[in-house]
Amino acid sequence: MTSSARMLAFVFAALSCRSSATSAVDDDPRYLCRVDVAPLRAALRAAGGDPARILQPTTAAGLLALTSGHRHKFVLNENGMFVVAPLPADAAHNEYVHPILGDGAPVRGAGGMTVVHVDGRVTRVVLDAESFSYCTATESLRPSVRALQAMGIPAEAIVVEARPLACAGAGAAPKRYGAVMVGVGRRFETLGRALAAGRWELADYEMEELAEDVDELPGAAAPPSVRVDLVPTARAFPTTYLAPLAAAVARRDAAAATAAYGVAAGGCYGCHQAAGKVGIMVSPTPGDGVPWITPAATAGDGGVGGDAR
Repeated sequence: MTSSARMLAFVFAALSCRSSATSAVDDDPRYLCRVDVAPLRAALRAAGGDPARILQPTTAAGLLALTSGHRHKFVLNENGMFVVAPLPADAAHNEYVHPILGDGAPVRGAGGMTVVHVDGRVTRVVLDAESFSYCTATESLRPSVRALQAMGIPAEAIVVEARPLACAGAGAAPKRYGAVMVGVGRRFETLGRALAAGRWELADYEMEELAEDVDELPGAAAPPSVRVDLVPTARAFPTTYLAPLAAAVARRDAAAATAAYGVAAGGCYGCHQAAGKVGIMVSPTPGDGVPWITPAATAGDGGVGGDAR
């Protein structure tokens, strides 16, 4: 066995060594599409492509439709079904890219699939997680490996190939969502303290810095425990919440700024609730800490919008 083959076998073994009691939940997150799919649909049509040609193999026999020995792009959709490009990845005028295969929706995995078949029998399947649009890492292939085994592909015929992580909108791995949110929370708290103290120059500065931090959220990687798409909310937040607050700060209108701050805090906490992070509360009152931490008996089960004071 060559050193390369030994390395691939080791990677597959590492992915497989996991208790079956826990693997069904904690290693099956959803991955969001990081690019706009509309221009890609237009490119597919211009290249003569047709979504109806996209393959959805459900059995080992279905994999025989792939060109043997050639890498085809694939996604594993939210229903656990393979969606595979009908052309090899290196084919000319091939616009069957991952966002097209996933229809822009969250997926459970994305990358490349190389099927080797001889005399009508699949002898080897090589998977990789290289997807610029979905920003998937090698660990994301666990559900795809299980799906292949459910189709009748034996474990010894499945190889996982580790590839460098590449993501749209970033030259390296994306920032963690939590790390970006720490910056957002710090800026929002300092802005509130500046408003409470009437320090308008400081409020101007924190408003500008807060907007920059919020702009990073759509490209940040949410933790696996978050199963909702946070990107639309993150993209809408500057216009919906920050713009009215910035306008009030620019006018030096204390009452309007305080009200807009409270509305923005409600928007923050609404997103936290949707993401299942109800413990990260945000006070509507400028000057309070972020996150807002009060005794459980005082805060009750709510955050912004509840009778917590």
